[in-house]
Amino acid sequence: MELDLDVVDYLQVSVTGKNCMRVLPHADKKRSSQKVIVGDQKGTLQCFGIKRRDINSVFKTLPGAPINKVVLGGALGTPQDKIFVAANTEVRGYSRKGKRFLDFNTNLTEFITNLSVSGSDLLAGGSYLYNHFNDCIDQGYYFSPDKINDSICVPASRREKDKFTSVLACNDRLLRLLDGCELQHEIQVSSIPMSISEYTDPTSTNEENINLVYGMEDGNIGHVVIEDGNPTFKWEIPNTTNLGGVSCMNHFDITGDGVKDLIVGREDGTIQVFSYDAMDEPLLRFTHCFNESVTAVDGGAVGSSANEIVASTYSGWVSGLTTEQVYRNVSSITAASTVVRNETSELAVESQVSVIPLFNDDDMQKKVDNLRSEVENLQMKVAMERDKYAEKLSKPKTNEVAMTSAGNLHVNDRFVLSPTDASYHLSVEVQTAIEHVVLQSNVPIDILDAEKTTAVISYTSNTSQDAGGGDVANENFILVTYRCQANTTRLEVKIRSIEGHHGHIQAYIVPRLHPKSCVLRRYPIKPLSLHQRAHEIDEQRPTSMLKLTGSFSIAEVHSWLTTSLPEVPERVPTEDQACLSYVSTFLGTQLKCTYKKGEVVFHSDNISTISILKDFMSKEATRKKITLNIQYEFSGESIIHTLHLLHPKLEQQLMLAKKVQLLGALEELATNEGDTDFLAPEYKDILTNAETIKADFAKQPSHLERLYGMLTDLYIDKHKFKGINVKHRVPLLLQILDNYQLPSLIQFFQQSATS
Repeated sequence: MELDLDVVDYLQVSVTGKNCMRVLPHADKKRSSQKVIVGDQKGTLQCFGIKRRDINSVFKTLPGAPINKVVLGGALGTPQDKIFVAANTEVRGYSRKGKRFLDFNTNLTEFITNLSVSGSDLLAGGSYLYNHFNDCIDQGYYFSPDKINDSICVPASRREKDKFTSVLACNDRLLRLLDGCELQHEIQVSSIPMSISEYTDPTSTNEENINLVYGMEDGNIGHVVIEDGNPTFKWEIPNTTNLGGVSCMNHFDITGDGVKDLIVGREDGTIQVFSYDAMDEPLLRFTHCFNESVTAVDGGAVGSSANEIVASTYSGWVSGLTTEQVYRNVSSITAASTVVRNETSELAVESQVSVIPLFNDDDMQKKVDNLRSEVENLQMKVAMERDKYAEKLSKPKTNEVAMTSAGNLHVNDRFVLSPTDASYHLSVEVQTAIEHVVLQSNVPIDILDAEKTTAVISYTSNTSQDAGGGDVANENFILVTYRCQANTTRLEVKIRSIEGHHGHIQAYIVPRLHPKSCVLRRYPIKPLSLHQRAHEIDEQRPTSMLKLTGSFSIAEVHSWLTTSLPEVPERVPTEDQACLSYVSTFLGTQLKCTYKKGEVVFHSDNISTISILKDFMSKEATRKKITLNIQYEFSGESIIHTLHLLHPKLEQQLMLAKKVQLLGALEELATNEGDTDFLAPEYKDILTNAETIKADFAKQPSHLERLYGMLTDLYIDKHKFKGINVKHRVPLLLQILDNYQLPSLIQFFQQSATS
C-alpha cells in the first residue's frame, strides 16, 4: 500500500548543514505534538513547535560560529531530550527550554563534523580525527586513514554499564567499528558510504548483533548485520532511477504498523520511505522531491497528533510530510501568498489557487489577509531601502566613496563519478536563484544530456584554437553557458572526460542578485579520471607491468598518485608499503598500484593505462629533478583481453549508429507510403522504437568516437613501449573499424608494425 503524505512548510532558517535538525521526544504523555530543533550556518539554534497551526518559538540563540551537527542525548534509560550542538571545535548543550548547561571546548585540530552522545560519553570527530570523551575528560582518539563521512554510536538504547561500538563511514569504502578508540573490524562496502543508521530488527534473537543500514554516494542503500565481527550483507537496493546520492537517513514508524520505516534523504532533494515487510528487502512506499538537497530527516508528531516526517533542506526550509489530510482543492479562496524574487530582484506576490488547508474558511481568510499585509509591508521597506541605496550612489557625501559589496554566498557543489554511465555528475546549488553558470575546461570533455536540467545551453566556439595560436595550456577546449529558468536554485550537469588528459573544469556561478557577483569553483580532471577504487580485483587476468624506481620518498609518490588517480587518501600512509586497486568505470579494466619509498609498481590489463601513468609520472619526476629508472613487462594476452572487453560496447554503438542512420530514411518512407507492412522485420523494429533509439543516441553523442580513440591509443601504446611509431598505420585501423569484425581486429593488432 502506497503512503499518502501531504507537504507542509513550517519555517525557513539560514543555510543548513548535514544532520542539523532533530525532533525532540514528548516532554510528557499528555502532549500530542513535538518540538523541532534546527541549527544553521549563521550559528543560530532555534526550537519551535506548532500551536493552533501557527509557529510557536520556544527559544532562539544569537548568531555565532556555523553549526555543523545537532544530536540528542541524555541520561541512559531516560528520554533523550538534551540538545548537543557542534560548532567549530566546541560542543554546547541545551535543555529543551533553551538553557545552556554545557560549553565544552574539545581543543581538536579539526572542526567537529561528526558528533554522537550516549549517556556521559561524547564522541566527536572531524574529517580524520575521532575523539572519545567521558564527562568531558579525554579518553583517547583514533586517526582514520581516510575521510570520515558519518559516525554513529550503537546501540542507541544501551543500558548502564553496557558496552557501545562506534561506527565510522569512511571515504575508502569501509565501515570501521571501534571499541572505545581501538579499531576492531573493517567492513568493505560497494561504494563510498555517506550516511549510516542503526536498525532495530524485531525478529533478531541476538541483542549483541549490530544492524546497520548505510547509504552510499552512488545512491545505493545496503543493510549489513555484524555478528562477532563477521558481516552478513542482507540486501542492497540499487539506484536504478539515477537519483542523487544519499545525504541523510533515519528510522521512524510513519506507517503505524509497529515497525520502524526507513527514511532516506538524497542530494537531489528526493525523500523516500521504505517499509520493512516480510520481503527480502524493504519496499518503497513513498517518494517526494523538494528540488534542493535534503540535509536531515526525522519523524514525529509536530503539526498535530498525526505522525509525519520532518525534513530540512539546504536553503533552510523545515517542512513536514504528514499523514493528516491537510489540503483540499478550493477555488473560492486564494491560497496563502508566497514571497518570491523576480528577475529584477524585486519582491513580488505570487498567488496560487491549488490547495488550501482543511480548516475553517474564516480563520484561513484571516491568515491570508495577515500574510498579504505582511508582504505589502516588506515590499514597502524594500522599495524605501532601494531608493536610499540609489540616492547614496548618485549623491555621495563629501570625502565618502560610494561602494557596494556582495554578501556571503553559500554554494553547495558536488563533482562525483557515476559508475553506471562512467560520467561525472556536477551539481551546483545556491541559497538564492541562479541567473547563469559558465563552465570552462582546458581539457577536452563531453557534455552529456542531463534529464533534470531545464536551463538553456549555449556553446561558445574556441576562437584561439580556430586561429591556430595561443597558449595550449590556457585554451578553452569547451566554454558552455547555462541560462537558468526563474527561481532555479539547483543545476545538474553530466560530464565525461577523456583519460590521458588532465587539467580542470571551472564553474562561474552568477546568482540573480544585485550587485552582480560571481563564485568560482574549480574541479580537477585527473589523467585516469574514469577509474574508481575497488577492494578486490581479478588476479587471474593477464596484465602488463610498469616499475619505477628512484630517489623519491613515499610522500612524493603518494602526491603523484593523488594528482593522477581519484579517491586517493589525502593522508600519506603510515606503513612502509601501501597498495591501491582500481577498476575503470568505462571499460572494466583493472589497475593495481603498490608503492613504497623509492619504488612504485603498476599492474594493469590495459596497456594504455600503463602508458598514461608512465608519461605522467615521468613529467612529475622531471619537474622535481628526480631521476627515474623505468622497467616494464609487456603482455600480449592483455591486449587481446582488452579487445574482448571493448567488443560488446563497440558492437552496440555501431549498431546504434547504423539504426540512427537508417531511421531518417525509414521515417520519410513511412510518411510517403503510409503502409509499412512490406518492410523487413528489422526495419519495422527500428520504426517502432524510433524514440528510444533517438534518446539513446542523444545520451551518448560521442560514444563511438571515444571507443575509436581508445582502440587507436591502445594500438599506438602497444608499439610505443617497443620504440616503434605506428601512427602511419592508424588509417588502416580505422578502415577495419568501419567494417568491424572482432577476429580481423585481433589479427591487425597481432601483425608486425612493419608488415
